[in-house]
Amino acid sequence: MSKRNTLDLLSLREPIIQAATSIYQYGMHLLAEQKVDLTANTIKPYGTHVAELASSLRTKEFERLLSQTKRMMTDIFDEMDQEALLHSRELFRDCVQSAYQSLGWDFGVGEHSQRVGRNASAIAKELGIEDDELGSYYWAGKLHDIGKLFVNGLAETLETKQLNRKVILLFIRTHAPLGGYFLECVLPLFPKAAVFAFEHQEDIDGTGYPKGLSIDDLTIEGRIAHFADSYDALVTRQNWSSSQVCDGFHEKYEKIGRSDDAVLKAFVCVVERQHTEWYKEIAT
Repeated sequence: MSKRNTLDLLSLREPIIQAATSIYQYGMHLLAEQKVDLTANTIKPYGTHVAELASSLRTKEFERLLSQTKRMMTDIFDEMDQEALLHSRELFRDCVQSAYQSLGWDFGVGEHSQRVGRNASAIAKELGIEDDELGSYYWAGKLHDIGKLFVNGLAETLETKQLNRKVILLFIRTHAPLGGYFLECVLPLFPKAAVFAFEHQEDIDGTGYPKGLSIDDLTIEGRIAHFADSYDALVTRQNWSSSQVCDGFHEKYEKIGRSDDAVLKAFVCVVERQHTEWYKEIAT
C-alpha cells in the first residue's frame, strides 16, 4: 500500500476546514447584506432557491478544495489495489471527522448516516444489485449528509438569531448540493456517493430539493437514498412505526399512479423483514 496515498488523503483536512470556514463567513455576509430573501420571488420553486444559494456559497476556498481533491483522485486511483481502496475510504472518513472536530461544530448525523448506509445497501440487494456493488451503496449512505460539514456551523449560529425559520432552513438545505459537489470529486473512491448527496432530499412528486426532480427524472440511486434516509428519519425522529412508514410511501406513490413501482416494493420488503431487528429499541 502506498504511503503517499495515506498522506494525500489526510492532507485534505485543512482545505476542508478552510472551505467550511469561508462558507460560514460568506453566509453571514449574505445575511448581513440582506441578500437572502425568499419573498422576492414566490413563484420560483423552492428547490431553485436552495440551488441558487448553494451556488453562491461556492467560495474560492471551496473551489480550491474541489480542485485539489480532483487532482488527488487522478494521481492515486490508478495505483490502488482493493486493499488500498478500502483503506483510502476509511482515511477519507477519518479526515472528514477530524475536520468536524476541529471546527467544533455539531455533526449530529453520525449514527443516522450509518443506518442510512445499512438501509441503502439492503434496498439495493433486494432490487437484485450485484453483491460486489453493495459496498458502494453502503458508503454512499454513510456520506449522504457530508454537506452538513460546510453549513452546520452557520446553521447553529442562525438558530440563535431571531430569523425567519424559512431562511434558516434554506441555508441548512444547501448541504445536499454542497455535499454533492464535494463527492463528485471522489467518485473513484465512492462511485454512488455524489448522487446520494444530490438526490436524497428530492421527492417523487417534484416537491423536493435542490432541483425539484420528479420520479422519472430521479436516478435509481437517488430514490434508494431517499427511501433509506427518510425511513430512518421518520422512525428515529418522528417515532413512526414500520406500518406508518410503508403506508405513507404507498399513499404517495398511489397519488402519482406508481403503486407497482419496483423500488417501492423492494423498500417495503426490507422494512417488513428487518425493521424489528434494526430498530428494536423503538420498534412497534
